[in-house]
Amino acid sequence: MKTKQAAHTPGTWTFQDDPDTGDRVVIDENLMIVCMRPTEANARLIAASPLLLNALRNLVMAIGTEHQGRAEVEAVKAIEQAEGK
Repeated sequence: MKTKQAAHTPGTWTFQDDPDTGDRVVIDENLMIVCMRPTEANARLIAASPLLLNALRNLVMAIGTEHQGRAEVEAVKAIEQAEGK
């Protein structure tokens, strides 16, 4: 499986309340806003997205694509969706 350069804001992402507005924001390591005003549950998921995508890529590479069980198929689909394929 080939990976392409990320078109999204690279991780690591975290979430916090903006000290100026009080709005919950997801920010990157350079303190740039990735997402504004998500619910806390969505903020946690969004912040974890780069790590989850990287972990999924590593698992697919480790397992390979010879065994095409449901989990492998769904993993590849999720990676492709995240990469805009």
